[in-house]
Amino acid sequence: MDRYKDQEHALTSCLRDVAAMDATSGASPAVRERLLEEVRTLRHARRAALVKMYVLAAGLVVATAMPVWQIMTHPALDVSTRTPLAAGDVEVATMFYPLKYSELPVTQGTVVRLEVPSSAFASLGVEPVDWGGPQPDIVLADVLVGEDGLARAVRFVRTVAK
Repeated sequence: MDRYKDQEHALTSCLRDVAAMDATSGASPAVRERLLEEVRTLRHARRAALVKMYVLAAGLVVATAMPVWQIMTHPALDVSTRTPLAAGDVEVATMFYPLKYSELPVTQGTVVRLEVPSSAFASLGVEPVDWGGPQPDIVLADVLVGEDGLARAVRFVRTVAK
C-alpha cells in the first residue's frame, strides 16, 4: 500500500510541476498579436453588422411613419366638384368606346369627367354625335380609369335643357 501512496505522491508532484511550467509559458508574442488582431477584426465586423441593421430599421421606421404623418396632417381633398344639373336638365351620353388598354381587367374602376375638344371623336375613329344643334367646341367625356391609372373606355356626355 505504501508503494501505491509513493507512486501517487510522485505523480501528483509531477503534475504540479507541469502545471507550474504551463502557467509561466504561453504563446509566442507573434502568435499572441495575431490572435488579438483576429479578435479585433471579428468584433469590428459584428459592430458593423449591428450598425447596418440599426440603420435599416431606422429607414423602415421613417418610410412607414412619413406617409402616416402626411395622411394625419394633410386634410382630405374635396373631390365633389361636380356641379349639379339645373332643374329639368338631362344628361345624354353615348355608349362607352373601348380604348387601347380595354382588354386588361378592371376590379376597381373610377369614372373621371373631363372636358375635351370635339375633335376627340375623330381621334377615336367615331362619327361625331348629333347633339341636335351646332357641334360644340368642347364636350364632356366620362373616362373609365382602372386602379392602375390606365384609361379603359370613354363616353361623351352633353347636358340638354328640357
